[in-house]
Amino acid sequence: MKKKIAMFVAGVAFIATAAVAQIPFNPNFCAQNELAPGHYPHPSSPTNFYVCDDNGMTYLGQCPPGLYFNPRTAVCDWPENVETGI
Repeated sequence: MKKKIAMFVAGVAFIATAAVAQIPFNPNFCAQNELAPGHYPHPSSPTNFYVCDDNGMTYLGQCPPGLYFNPRTAVCDWPENVETGI
């Protein structure tokens, strides 16, 4: 299945269409958790993250191959720099 995904590297956003594995996506993640705009770790995938916008909309982001989302810095990072808790 092809999906549009957002990739963030060093604060720069890239939108790409790619074949991705089925990652659980909760379209209400931001609103249900009453989250401020920003980037939040995906609860079951260290390579994915949620992006919340100013309107409470939820988007699924994916790090480039070999990188994990680092919630401390809100960017994709080397796995050894990330504590996933997963």
